Amino acid sequence: DNSLTTITAPSLVFATTGVQLVNLPRLSTARFDSLTSIGDALVLSGLPVLPNLSGFVRVQSIGGAFSLLGTGVVRDFTGLGALASVSGTMTVGSNAQLRSFTGLGKLTEVGGDLTITSNPLLTKATSQAFAQRITVRGKLTIN
Repeated sequence: DNSLTTITAPSLVFATTGVQLVNLPRLSTARFDSLTSIGDALVLSGLPVLPNLSGFVRVQSIGGAFSLLGTGVVRDFTGLGALASVSGTMTVGSNAQLRSFTGLGKLTEVGGDLTITSNPLLTKATSQAFAQRITVRGKLTIN
């Protein structure tokens, strides 16, 4: 639904499959305050007005891929401070205001490829420093 502005799941602790918020142009609030583990992918894509990732504050692990694509105002990863591992690939691309990886301080490993592309305000040096701080089991692409 393109008119959706808020998604809340306050009692969801574990998602056995993925969590995908895709092409929601009016979504400004996504609250998954109890969610600690996602069994498959976390896909956040086409969210031009979502201001931050604070609705995922307890997520510790993602069992599949993690994609942050096409956000309009997200500046960093604040809100994902508990995230320690991404089992699949991690893709960060086309985020107009993304400036840093602040908020991913506990992330230690990406089990697949790490791809960071087309984020106009995110410097290559910042992306490289992030990639060097964690273990990337797959291919690294930064541009």
